[in-house]
Amino acid sequence: MNSRSGADQTTEVDRQYSFVETGSSHPLPPSTDDVAFTALAGSLYLCIYGFVDPESGFGILISVKMLVMAALGGAGQLFGPLVGALILVPLEELSNSYLGGQGAGVTFLVYGAIIVVIARFLPSGLLSLLGHRSRKPEPAASKPVAGHAD
Repeated sequence: MNSRSGADQTTEVDRQYSFVETGSSHPLPPSTDDVAFTALAGSLYLCIYGFVDPESGFGILISVKMLVMAALGGAGQLFGPLVGALILVPLEELSNSYLGGQGAGVTFLVYGAIIVVIARFLPSGLLSLLGHRSRKPEPAASKPVAGHAD
């Protein structure tokens, strides 16, 4: 559309579709919901620990732990990281109680070993094992019988 009013209409239609595609019912950008939840989580963290610094929220161990959780459960699946967390967090707590907090480097070794094993033998994560078992075999395509009309 070459006219000014045509360009305005196109812009309005594009704006409406951008909010429809994201499922947002209010005229705010979709990222504001994410920002609000992140601010709430940061506020709760501050209330619990009383101090916030970059290392406490973005340390290398926390980043690697999230990566391992996603890879362990299945990064491309909806509940994959949750399954990874349900396995990895108790494993970490058991190793911390068994070693008494003295083996900080052992945690990195365990995470590295998990990444290597998952990448080598099960790149889709543990949740993909359940997906293969729960699938029912598809019935064979029925072939028309000769001389039988449907």
